[in-house]
Amino acid sequence: MKKLLFFGITFMLAILLMACGNEISKTSDDKETVDVSSDAGGNESIKKLTIGFVPSRDPDEIITATEPLKGLLKDELAGLGFDVGEIDISVGTNFEAVGEALSAGTTDIGLIPGGTYVLYDDGAEVILTATRAGLSNDADNPIDWNKNEPTAPTTAQTTSYRAILVAGPSEKGKALAAKVNNGEELTFEDLNNVT
Repeated sequence: MKKLLFFGITFMLAILLMACGNEISKTSDDKETVDVSSDAGGNESIKKLTIGFVPSRDPDEIITATEPLKGLLKDELAGLGFDVGEIDISVGTNFEAVGEALSAGTTDIGLIPGGTYVLYDDGAEVILTATRAGLSNDADNPIDWNKNEPTAPTTAQTTSYRAILVAGPSEKGKALAAKVNNGEELTFEDLNNVT
């Protein structure tokens, strides 16, 4: 799985750099971005490439898992005509920090979810999208989730997330769950005073 992730990211970055060519030295707003120049061997020379990940898991875990990506990217990009001096991979303090860094031009590539892109699409361009494997239970009906059957990954790809409200073991929580499990719809009044 890690090799597949590294290959996917390497491929994505290679496409980005090929698509951008020499024109990525400055944007129209004069934001500093990747500094690209040609060397004597014909390869484009990139001093530094910055990649930002959102903190979708523990930042130290992301940094550790992506450390081998630096070497893989340098090798792959060299084969595509780009000599990269330094690759800096960081994890934002939150999702918005990576979006802001893309908008400000302080991060060259950001791996962000769609929600973050929507907030910062003025400073970011999509170059690659990804989907993820769905779950065996993808029902709109809460009763299907309450059957307590195991939910397992599938090979079917999904483009959305499910949001689930979970009722706790309090008296009010049990009453809400009972109403749902009886096939009744919850109303605003049902949820208005729930903590």
